[in-house]
This record gives sequence, structure tokens and C-alpha cells, in this order.
Amino acid sequence: MNIFSPHRCGTLKLQARVTKPSESFRSLLPARSLIHIPKRYRVKAGNIITKDEYSSWIIADHHGYGLNNVFLGLPVNAYASVKITIRKLHPVTQLETNGFDLETQEIPCCKELETPDEIKGLRVSREVYYFGTEITDNSLIDGRTITKLTKIAGIYRAEV
Repeated sequence: MNIFSPHRCGTLKLQARVTKPSESFRSLLPARSLIHIPKRYRVKAGNIITKDEYSSWIIADHHGYGLNNVFLGLPVNAYASVKITIRKLHPVTQLETNGFDLETQEIPCCKELETPDEIKGLRVSREVYYFGTEITDNSLIDGRTITKLTKIAGIYRAEV
């Protein structure tokens, strides 16, 4: 009995098993699923797995067992326009160079529904995005600067 169904990762055709979304946790993230993929398929954290035009997931490292790797799948629920900026430090003076900007790209991402934060007694909400592609601290997301960027389990978490 085959429990795997056909999926795609870019141009790679693969077999995967996607579990039902977990909604038992009280979280601000959209429902996430565990995705079982045989190790013979060379996928890694940050890739996007699609089943059809309506369902796709950004995968993050979780664990592996036997002949399968298990990934945490965050559903792609938004597209963010990201302007990546490259800045380097001078090796001697340690001053930042002028750098250059790449053209704006529409990148698929997982956006948190709402992230409340308390600043000096006031409750404000921050927007948090999860990206599979590499972005830098100097990038602009939807015209706003990134306040905090961390790499977690092979994907990038950006607070705006």
C-alpha cells in the first residue's frame, strides 16, 4: 500500500505524504503540517513543495527516520515584494561600502496572522514573514525595513 502522493519541488517530481494540519497549538502561525519525503529525493529546508495550484508549503527541517525525512510545512499564504540590498565592510577600515540594490522580486512566503508586541506599555503588532530563499538584513519587505532577521531550521524569519 502506497501512502505517498505525487508532489513537485520546482521541476523535480517527487512522492510525499502530507499530514493533516495541526491546529491544536494556540499559535499565530497558519496551520502547519508534517511532510514525509523519502530520502532518495534531494530536497532541503527552504524549498517549496506544491501539490496543485492551491496548496504549497515552505518546508523547514524537523527530523528523519528510516528511509524518510520529515519536514515541517508552512503554507504559502502571501507573496511579498522584497528588494535585496548588498552591503559589504571594507577589510581595513571596517566602514560600510555604498553597496548596490537588486531589482524587486515577488517571493512566496508564509505570513503570521498577527504578532502582538509590547513597546513601552503600548501593544503594537509586527508583521512576521517566513521565507525559504535567503535574504539579508538590509533588505526591504513591501517597502519597510527588517528589524530582526533569524535563520531557523533552514528558513528565514523576518520581523518588519
